[in-house]
Amino acid sequence: MGYVSAVFTRAFAKCPQLTNVVVSRGTPDDNAVLFGAEEAFEDSHIKNVEVPSDASLIPNRLFSPRSMVTVDTLTIATNKLTIECYEDEQWRTISPKYIRYAYGVTDATGHFESSNLCTIDFPESLIYVHATFTDCDSLESVTLPDGVIYIDSKVFKDCENLTDVHLPASLRAIPDDAFNKTAIQHIDIPDGVRAIGDGAFANSALNDVTLPKGITAIGNSAFSGCSSLERINIPESVTTIGEEAFYRCSSLESLSIPESVTSVGADAFSMCPLLI
Repeated sequence: MGYVSAVFTRAFAKCPQLTNVVVSRGTPDDNAVLFGAEEAFEDSHIKNVEVPSDASLIPNRLFSPRSMVTVDTLTIATNKLTIECYEDEQWRTISPKYIRYAYGVTDATGHFESSNLCTIDFPESLIYVHATFTDCDSLESVTLPDGVIYIDSKVFKDCENLTDVHLPASLRAIPDDAFNKTAIQHIDIPDGVRAIGDGAFANSALNDVTLPKGITAIGNSAFSGCSSLERINIPESVTTIGEEAFYRCSSLESLSIPESVTSVGADAFSMCPLLI
């Protein structure tokens, strides 16, 4: 198989029938990604992009000099993916509607903030999620496969239409701001989770949540602003409830704090007018 060592500016520009791109590295002895000059595929109507296991970068301005390009499908087969931002901008080079992480990927990576993402397909081989899907308003459902032990902070923050989330039994913690400002109304937190991070479910639509018996810590503002939350069970394993953990949970009517709790943070249950 031959290897392309360089693709120059506008090499495939204005090729309207070109719809599929495989982003790969330059030579068998070179780990650096050489593929993808600025505007290489400008106005080429790319619909499907594949990043194989030997690649790690989707370069800045690869598809357009001016804006983030929406593609139908992004297939990722690498554990280390970087998607460059435009200079002095917050948006990324590419905005996929559907992301498929190929089987064999153990670490889901890439930053897809504010993209048009509707669906994420995670493989059964997955262990870590270091990717960020913040502010993806079209994302409604997420299933993390059994075997995942770690998800990154803010992973689904501000996904305001995300309503359905399945968490695996292997997960050990809900990190900071993971589901902050989502539309989740109910979630089953796995028994293996030991901590709920700061702001993990803050400002979400939760109305019912069951905490597992092994959990020991509820972080600062973990459920702050959950105005629909009516009830919460705090298991006897909990020792710490953080500051503003349930601040402004205006529908919260009752709870029982077990004897195991040794620390309750400032304003933990402040502005809960129905609490008895």
